[in-house]
Order: sequence, then structure tokens, then C-alpha cells
Amino acid sequence: MITVMALAMLKSQDMQEKWRGKLSASMDNIDKEQTLTKRSGKYALLILPLITVLREGLEAMIFVGGVTFQEEGKAIPLAAICGLLAGALVGFIIYRGGSRLTLHRFFVASTCFLLFIAAGLFTKAIMAFEMDKWNKIVGGDADDAGSYDPRQNVWALTCCNPNDPNAGGWQFLNAVVGWSNIASVGTVTGYCMYWVVVIVSVVFMQIKGKRARAEASSPELRDEKIAA
Repeated sequence: MITVMALAMLKSQDMQEKWRGKLSASMDNIDKEQTLTKRSGKYALLILPLITVLREGLEAMIFVGGVTFQEEGKAIPLAAICGLLAGALVGFIIYRGGSRLTLHRFFVASTCFLLFIAAGLFTKAIMAFEMDKWNKIVGGDADDAGSYDPRQNVWALTCCNPNDPNAGGWQFLNAVVGWSNIASVGTVTGYCMYWVVVIVSVVFMQIKGKRARAEASSPELRDEKIAA
């Protein structure tokens, strides 16, 4: 799902032109047809962010409530306030710099970040299946601390363990890009094959987009396609 959403964001330039035309047509027709649907369309860009912010606020309350079962109560207010301030700062930067920032470049950067997250999740899924299989073989609980299938192992580092709370930023890398100090043939192959599929998809989308833009700019090709 993350991969599909990320690849769809690469079409931001085409989608921007498409939605600009739809919004322009909607605003032109709003005065001609005073129906409830036409009137509500004018406020769609206000209602959608409002619903999104409310949903994210509810999720934040649920997450903060879950943390209270593991941490002390005095540790929650400062973290929540820092999160609110950080969110407000990022929102202000996006609001002030949105007119100066090229939307397509922003979506490309966001797509790259999301693809790294998706690749890590895909690798974690493969590792979970392999650990479950190894658990059934040894009859115990295998984990990244030292129990792994040596028949499929590629590397097993004693350092850079994301499960070690004193290992620095490896926990962050594990959460974001799926880093692990233990790798198998399946996880390495799956990670590489994921990027091969992504690269092939991006190349196909680029070729398809060039053909679509060529047909849109050439009346002869457009007429031939309609006739066919």
C-alpha cells in the first residue's frame, strides 16, 4: 500500500493540472447552479484538511494514552508539548514555504522516503516468516539477540543491534528503514528484488507518461487513437 501511494505521488505534476482544471470548472459552475452539492464543493479544500487534522489528533490521543501504561505520568506532558510545538513549526514552514517550493520536487523527496520505509517493512516481513520457521525447528523463541538460522545467514554483527537500548541510532534506523544486525539470504534478496520492481515500475510510468503527453500535444496521434 505504501509503495502504490508513493508511486502515485510521482504523478503529482499531471494530477496538479488535472485538479486545477476540475477546481476551476467547479468554481465557474458554482454561481450557475445553486444546489447543495455545488455549494459544498467550494469548501472541499477546507473540509478535507479539517477532517484530517481531527483524525490525526484522535490518533495522537490514543498513542499518548497507550504510552501512559509504560512510562511515568510526569514524562508525558513534556513529550506531548514538544510534539505539538514541533508539529506547529513544521506546519508553519510548509505554509510559508509552500509557494516557493516546487511541488513536484517535494513529492519526489517524499516518495523516496516512503519507498525506504516500505522496503524496510517488506524485509521485516520476510525476517518474521524466517524466524517463525526457525522457532519451529529449534522449539524455542528466536530473536535478533543471537538465535538465527545459520544455514541462511549472510551476516550476524555483534554491534549495531537495534534491540540494544544503548546502541545509539540503530533503533531509529530499524524503525525507519528496517535495519537489522542479522541478515539472511531471503531478506537480502527480498530487499534487492523490491528495489528492482520499484525501478521497473518507475521506468514504465515515465515511458507511459511521455507517450500520454506526446499524444496530448499531437492532434494527429490523438485522432488516430480515437479512430482506433
